[in-house]
Amino acid sequence: MTPIPAGRILPDARDTIGTVTDVTLPANGEQSLSLDGWLRDELRQAMIARGRYSIQPLNTPTDFLFVYTCDRSHVCSAMRVHQPQGGFVLGDPGQLRQARRPRPVGGNERLVFLSQSFVDNADEFGYLGDLLVWDPGLARALFVGAPIRPGAHSLGSATSAAALVSFDVFATGEYGTTLFRLDPAQASTRFPNVDLTEAYTLLEPSYLYNTDDLRFHRAQPSLDATALPATLADVVGNPAGDYHSIRLVAP
Repeated sequence: MTPIPAGRILPDARDTIGTVTDVTLPANGEQSLSLDGWLRDELRQAMIARGRYSIQPLNTPTDFLFVYTCDRSHVCSAMRVHQPQGGFVLGDPGQLRQARRPRPVGGNERLVFLSQSFVDNADEFGYLGDLLVWDPGLARALFVGAPIRPGAHSLGSATSAAALVSFDVFATGEYGTTLFRLDPAQASTRFPNVDLTEAYTLLEPSYLYNTDDLRFHRAQPSLDATALPATLADVVGNPAGDYHSIRLVAP
């Protein structure tokens, strides 16, 4: 009986599959990928450590039936070919969307970034907010505090020791402001139901100053006003000129 070469993926409607041999082939498709050149290494390493720069190959198991020969009665021999197909799960590495420079260029320059990363899973949907502190002269970058849940975020003022980030969480309707301490060993402070990025500014090292009532406020959720300074009085005439400042130091 002379075999009839087949060499096709699926059997013909008239075929009967007889012997099937399992064959496993090496993974096919994309197996490796690297992204480089758009971030300095310390920023990229900080993203990786935060889980914002994940590039993972994903091999999906696949198999197909390959009919390689049939006899004249259409009884065929085939191979069941197993070959993973490679691809990638590429998460949003994050975008450095806003920045403040609390220290000047040169020397101990420092920049504070609001980094946003898009997430879409069973639990959360939207943009996570992260605060990234970068000291370019020291080639050092690190995230501080816990990520803010998906929603709208905005970076307010910053000093070399702290920064203000407002949040509006879509899933729960919560809103407020987080005062991030840029020293990872110090805890952040959460101010619910108030946006401190509008009427408040931070003064070194982390004093809250209200530009509406012209008073300092305690960096606590109660936002109690301090005794000093006294409210400045309005003056008439041209405000331009030279001024002498006096620094008051509490005992």
